[in-house]
Amino acid sequence: TRETYDLIISEPSNPWIAGVASLFTDEYYQAARSRLRPGGMLVQWIQGYSIFPDDLRMVLATVAGQFESVTVWRGEEPDFLLLARMDRNPLTLDRLRDLLQKSAINADFDALNVSAPEGVLAYHRLDDQDLRRFVAGVRHNTDDNTLLEFHAPRALLRHGLYEENIETAWKARTSTLPRDVRVADPRAALLSAADTALWNDDWTRASAFLDAVQDSAPSAFLELLRGRLDFGTEDYASAAEHYSSALRLDPSVTAAARGLAEVARHNDDLDTAYLLYRQILGREPENLPALAGLVKVLDRKHESAQAAVWLAKKLELDADPDSSEFALLGDFFVQTGHRKEAVNEYQEAVRRDRYSYAGHRGLGDVHRADGQWDMARENYEFAARFDPESSADVFAALVDVYHHLGREREARRALAEGLRLFPGDATLAALSASR
Repeated sequence: TRETYDLIISEPSNPWIAGVASLFTDEYYQAARSRLRPGGMLVQWIQGYSIFPDDLRMVLATVAGQFESVTVWRGEEPDFLLLARMDRNPLTLDRLRDLLQKSAINADFDALNVSAPEGVLAYHRLDDQDLRRFVAGVRHNTDDNTLLEFHAPRALLRHGLYEENIETAWKARTSTLPRDVRVADPRAALLSAADTALWNDDWTRASAFLDAVQDSAPSAFLELLRGRLDFGTEDYASAAEHYSSALRLDPSVTAAARGLAEVARHNDDLDTAYLLYRQILGREPENLPALAGLVKVLDRKHESAQAAVWLAKKLELDADPDSSEFALLGDFFVQTGHRKEAVNEYQEAVRRDRYSYAGHRGLGDVHRADGQWDMARENYEFAARFDPESSADVFAALVDVYHHLGREREARRALAEGLRLFPGDATLAALSASR
């Protein structure tokens, strides 16, 4: 084309596929650059899995040789995104700040766990300065010497390379915040980045952001973030201290109260957890995480009737409930003797997710209890086929169903498969001994 562009997005396939490595060469990046307008940018996907660190460095060195500024960002795990620009001016978050005000795009940022513009910095991996130090002296991938094409397939069956690549890139960082992104308030940027990292269960990055907060000025938000980090890394005593500190600084921080409830639930202090969740719901009746936590507490207390009431309320309020929650509600109805309602919930779970293991297992259980052997068989077979390692109970149930249908060959086959997957299961062992 003779057209020029402000932005080119390159999403090739994996470089072990013949010809694809040519989209990671000097010549390709030269061609892309020649079609960019002044100030234009190239964004390119590259896998983080099944690629040797040296090959990843070769790609970074190659693109860095053709652009003034190159930064590396985390994409959908386990992938990376390369941002190559034609100038060295720092990036700003001003446009992102404006976009966050638009409700039509807000859901996209919510999916990324970005509630403030600086939260996007949790996805940053290498700035240009660190990247160029990281790739210094590394050979380029070129059209007449496509090293990547011939080396990439050797990594195809190697496990653990993504973790190695992430760790290698992280060790190459010399600045917690990227130097080529302009931030007005570094402290606020660190807190926002830590917040997003915590929502992503990225404990290493979250810890680095929080450790970099220089001043010791107490704030409820900082204490809340420290509590979430400690909870995520299973330091529950310290998490409780930080959550309590956040509430002392600001009693209105509901997330800290919920954190204390989560700590209590983890410690099997179910009565305390119950009271804390009810207090939160007294102030915020539509708090979905508190509703979910309360359901878990009631389930652990074997109070199925109350658990069903609160879970039904959560499902009524939740705009995007998970199919497994409908199956759980079905379980509660079974436990309280409401079998017809249970079937409705299991069917809803399967309607929302055709492959719902819990939905099919629940339907199988109800139909089996009612002597509807063929319907039970269909659901158990589906669960065993698509999620065979979830539970030995499905195989034991299948043996029983096949037996009632007079299909002894299938019963023996189901028993053998169950024992193969769950060799230590007592129920299956007893069935085998009795046959």
